[in-house]
Formats: sequence, structure tokens, C-alpha cells
Amino acid sequence: MSDDRACDRDRLTVARLTGAAQRHASWREPTQEETAAAVAELREIAGPRTDLLAPDLLAEVAGLLTGFYAGTAEEPRARTAAGYCRAAGADQDLIPRWIAEGKRRAACARQHSYPSSLAS
Repeated sequence: MSDDRACDRDRLTVARLTGAAQRHASWREPTQEETAAAVAELREIAGPRTDLLAPDLLAEVAGLLTGFYAGTAEEPRARTAAGYCRAAGADQDLIPRWIAEGKRRAACARQHSYPSSLAS
């Protein structure tokens, strides 16, 4: 498979993992059953990756969610969603790098979300 197709496949998997983790996350502490259901779906989406990228992709999602929503009203739900990724097998060593990237993306999004014309 070409590098572009593999990269596209990974981006699609990250998007699916993110959506599933967020869909399962609620505003309260999850039950064991809820956690088990979320973890099962995340593992199914990540699949038996022959290239062993599943833990890397789960770490990416956990870190991006944690970093992007840090300090926002969505932080508790994002923390729960990231916890599901950790429980599903995210590579713990990679998460801090992705948290930093999530914070960087959030800063860019905030910077571009308010046009200068609204400030005057």
C-alpha cells in the first residue's frame, strides 16, 4: 500500500476512534459496563493492525482530546473519552506529545474563530 493511502487510512481511523470515544463519554463517571462497551468498540475500530499502529493511533486520539479540550467546559467529557482510549491500549509514552499537539491545535482554532471585524 502506498504511503498516501496508509496515511489516509490512519486519518480515517483516528476520526472514527475520536467519534466513538466522544460518543461514549458522558458528563458523569462511567460505569464498568459503559467503559467495557467503549473499549470494545475502540478496539474493533483500531482492529488487528499488522503494522502495530493501533496503540499509536489510540494514543493520538487520547492526547488530542486531552490537549484540545484542556481548560474548557468539554474537558471532563474529553478526559473520559481519553480514558477509554487508554483502557483500549493506547501507548502511554506517546500521549504527552499528542497532548501538546492538541493544545497547539486548540490555540490555532481559538485564534481563527473570531474574525478581527468582530473585535471592533
